[in-house]
Amino acid sequence: MRIFQIFHILPILLLGSCSALKQQTTAPQQYVDLGLTSGTLWATCNIGATNETEAGIYVAWGETEEKETYSRDNYFDANNVIFNATDNASLVGTKYDAAQKLWGEEWVMPTREQAVELYTQCTWKWVADYKKSGAAGCIVTGPNGKSMFIPAGGLKMEDQHNYQTYGNLWIGSLHRYNRVDWARFMDFNSNGPAFQPIPFGNSTHIVSQDYRWWGRNIRAVRKQ
Repeated sequence: MRIFQIFHILPILLLGSCSALKQQTTAPQQYVDLGLTSGTLWATCNIGATNETEAGIYVAWGETEEKETYSRDNYFDANNVIFNATDNASLVGTKYDAAQKLWGEEWVMPTREQAVELYTQCTWKWVADYKKSGAAGCIVTGPNGKSMFIPAGGLKMEDQHNYQTYGNLWIGSLHRYNRVDWARFMDFNSNGPAFQPIPFGNSTHIVSQDYRWWGRNIRAVRKQ
């Protein structure tokens, strides 16, 4: 009876928090409802993280594995064959979606619209040492008062890694309008979220964009 009870409780513990999932990228994670207009539910930790303060894995846009170096030379779509200016402007829900591939079909990478919503409907507070963990990053608080912490995991370029001063999180949208070899990402630092107030269709907010082959973290959302 005692053995049965242990194995019966264990799955519940594993599903209960990111901290119990040590480098486990295939199991479901916790999420938070921030009270956003779209109803989007955000994961409480990055993909590959064991808890909310860890950066998690670094991947190039459209890839799912970490590398020693991040450059155009070892990028899977260096010639823009799969993703280009005329089609495939988003990888959300495709086989190139790292969130869905690593966490399962209930999860996807966020869209540009979801990133802008997180920027504009939430308050962002930078903390240099979150809960005395040594991790710097932003506490993101939604309209309903609930919040999540996003660590400043930085960016991996070539074999260089800069972190603790800013955060970079891939989203699933290609920047096809000017540079097809760029993709969009969420960018934040001690001043809060960074976006360019440039007219874009019916919106005045556009998230940052950069080369697709650099290594960035991913904060997934629940598939709607």
